[in-house]
Amino acid sequence: MVTNDHVVAGAQRLWATLASGRTVPAVLVGADPATDVAVLRVAIGRPTPAARFAMRSMVVPGQTAVAIGNPLGPRYALTLTQGVVSAVRPMLYGVGTHGQRVTTMIQTDTPLNPGSSGGPLLNRHGRVIGINSVKVVQAQPGLAAAGLAFAIPSATVMAVAKALLAHGYVPRAWLGACLTPLPPSVLPGQAQALVLGGLLPQGPADRAGLRAGDALVAWDGVPLADQLALVRRLNGARPGAGVQLTVLRDGGLRRVRLTLGIGPEPSLTCPRVG
Repeated sequence: MVTNDHVVAGAQRLWATLASGRTVPAVLVGADPATDVAVLRVAIGRPTPAARFAMRSMVVPGQTAVAIGNPLGPRYALTLTQGVVSAVRPMLYGVGTHGQRVTTMIQTDTPLNPGSSGGPLLNRHGRVIGINSVKVVQAQPGLAAAGLAFAIPSATVMAVAKALLAHGYVPRAWLGACLTPLPPSVLPGQAQALVLGGLLPQGPADRAGLRAGDALVAWDGVPLADQLALVRRLNGARPGAGVQLTVLRDGGLRRVRLTLGIGPEPSLTCPRVG
């Protein structure tokens, strides 16, 4: 079974209630807070119908989207809500202090409530296009939002679940450093740069000779416009691969060869102090 990491995080015991009302114990196979995906194993004892995932190409703005969940708890179990896919948009996403990893999310106006997390978002053919994860209620103090919910795309869910089943975690390319955005005014002609903060001793960045305070401006010669661009590069990179990073240090540009390590990475963003 697939659900959200935030649904099962911190639980000492897990149970799954089937559509028939039968409750069975569940075991956590693995969880990935960076994508908010978790995989559970349950012993049902007989063949059970399984939902089928849709292909990425089957998700387009304007199409019907139906969510199944237990809003406000078991009293309203298996509630269906309907809306549309509002957009399929790139965004940084992650849970807690873990690295933000998902770069594409399905935005929908389908009503979601507490208890809907981890349930499927379906197309009109009953195929799973995503796993419901979060909704935005208040963007900032005094600024409310409605009809703004997000689901993890099926392609991401399948890739993460496959890794969790094979390894218990998701192997990822790893820099071994956290980064802080650098204002555009600091680097003329650059949309933004990322400053290396804490470096893990003997991590990939440390072994390559990078230093805290270096501004990372390009990956294999391609400028990094923002943190999203870096996340995309890391998502597509293979642990152990060699890359050329361009950094700004002491007013000059330097090219550094780095061999990516293997994650999972604790965080891409430097913690705030104070």
